[in-house]
Amino acid sequence: MEIIVIIIIIAIFAVVLYVRRRESIREVNKDITLKQEEKKSWGNEKYMTYGEVQEVRRVLEKEIEEKFEDQEKRNTLIDIVNEWAELRIRTFQSRRSWVREPEVHDVKTSVKRSHGKIEI
Repeated sequence: MEIIVIIIIIAIFAVVLYVRRRESIREVNKDITLKQEEKKSWGNEKYMTYGEVQEVRRVLEKEIEEKFEDQEKRNTLIDIVNEWAELRIRTFQSRRSWVREPEVHDVKTSVKRSHGKIEI
């Protein structure tokens, strides 16, 4: 009788371990998939250096100044261009920051950040 109880306890313990392991594997696979999707999305982006962003900003501001006579529209468009440039620079810097500080940017941190990230 004691052997049957021991076998049942061992069986329950084995099932619990199997289920936990399977859930852990699913979570890791999900994290890996999200990370791969994030990297693929980076491949679709146009890379621009800080200098290139500043040059595009200058060109766009010049074009806006020449084409729009309404001061309010002109200021709104210039604000939009400036915000775009700042986002582009910040995105480039945050993408590169994992190289300089790898211990800060593990898989879970990157995945959590990617949900709220705006991609241009």
